[in-house]
Amino acid sequence: MTGSKNCKCRPQSARDAYQDAYRTLCQHGIDDAQATAIRILEHVLNERYVQLIAWDIPIEPPQQALIKDYISRCVNQEPVAYILGEAWFYGHRYHIAPGVLIPRPETELLVQHGMAVLDQLESLGHQPVVLECGVGSGVIGIELSRAYPHIPVYGWDISPQAIRVANRNIQAHGCVNMHITEGDFFEGVANHILPDTVTPVVIANPPYIDPNYPNLSPCVQKEPPEALFASNGGLSVIQALVALVRDREWVLLSEMGYNHRAPLGDMMAGLPVSFATDWAGHDRFVGYVGSPQLANIEIFGKKMNEPV
Repeated sequence: MTGSKNCKCRPQSARDAYQDAYRTLCQHGIDDAQATAIRILEHVLNERYVQLIAWDIPIEPPQQALIKDYISRCVNQEPVAYILGEAWFYGHRYHIAPGVLIPRPETELLVQHGMAVLDQLESLGHQPVVLECGVGSGVIGIELSRAYPHIPVYGWDISPQAIRVANRNIQAHGCVNMHITEGDFFEGVANHILPDTVTPVVIANPPYIDPNYPNLSPCVQKEPPEALFASNGGLSVIQALVALVRDREWVLLSEMGYNHRAPLGDMMAGLPVSFATDWAGHDRFVGYVGSPQLANIEIFGKKMNEPV
């Protein structure tokens, strides 16, 4: 099951290739077998799945061998985004490489929530600036940069690999208003001078998994641990973000763990905080406004001057 040039595979149709791939992935218990099979076929054949099946395009032996190789690697629990070197996010293609967190669909909701807050701030006459904690592949900041080319976006990440991948994506998407730096977010923000006239919005998909969490899939375990795990039950980075935003009177939008609403609610009792769920209905996002002057804006559809 390799991409050897000496493959003696017989000609196969796209429909048959999909069925074989889907069957193999299901037999080995691979999550999202259908979506994974489709992504691999589309990548190798450079055509949308609906067209491949509608035309039942014949597959040449080298392509057939490559598909089988990719399926074999999936069976061995290698993330498909790393295999293909790409992932789709918010309708756009992004370069992905090992050592960088793979974008998730629920993070698209974080982008949408961020856009809603930026819209409100601008409508109220504020000049927002985005500060991203942990840029990863750059997808969050890039989507905000694309939607708001006049708003500066700054990001930090401790991973040199993440910075390399994010810079490649920033250049590919032409985001001249996005600037990223290798290093610790909190140190970077402390040394980053912002005009008094701007309203900083901190946005983050931080590490929030408890290091002792027992049910992490083998595929997820292939991703960088520094982007996944945080101490104090997965809360340490989020708690630091809350403290920063409270002290600076900024705005915070962050992902969180499905079990973090109660401890964060207790920690932030009496503060203007809001929570929201992801596509599956799990608690996933926390929003916080550190400035009383911004208490009339909505985060996740809730006025920040209303009780939790």
